[in-house]
Amino acid sequence: MRYCVVCQKATTFQYNKTTGHSECTRCGGRFAKHPKNIDFEEQYQIILSQKEEEIKELRKELAEEKEKNKELRKTVGIHAKKIQELKQ
Repeated sequence: MRYCVVCQKATTFQYNKTTGHSECTRCGGRFAKHPKNIDFEEQYQIILSQKEEEIKELRKELAEEKEKNKELRKTVGIHAKKIQELKQ
């Protein structure tokens, strides 16, 4: 995780074999500061960006769980109707 000077956010950099440089995964910028060379505000931005990424992942997982629960409710409803029909 590095602080991108171009988009001014903490982000990951990925090596580009074509250009031979690491690039920001958000904006493609090549200029970054390493964590040792940043001030308090930039450190705060790095932590904030990491937490934002974690929140995105958790929201994605939550949406997937909600979808699974929706499918399970449908299945339970179908089985409940079949049980009612068999009782009659």
